Amino acid sequence: MSETTVELSNLAKSFKPGIYRHFKGSTYEALFVARNSEHSHKEYVVYRSIYNGGVWVRPLAMFLEIIDRDGYHGPRFSWLR
Repeated sequence: MSETTVELSNLAKSFKPGIYRHFKGSTYEALFVARNSEHSHKEYVVYRSIYNGGVWVRPLAMFLEIIDRDGYHGPRFSWLR
């Protein structure tokens, strides 16, 4: 059985793992970009909560998007370090 390798998008290549603050105030460690095994073109950020250790995934574009919600306009997650 052969596997084909799908190259990461430019957005994924430029993604920086590290500590991010969510716009609501919680802090997370973004670990890496992963793909869906059924849809290899879909990229996700795997991240964990600093306060309770829960592990989450979110589409990469959504993780990095600018939002306009509840009087806030800015990035959903802001890179800290």
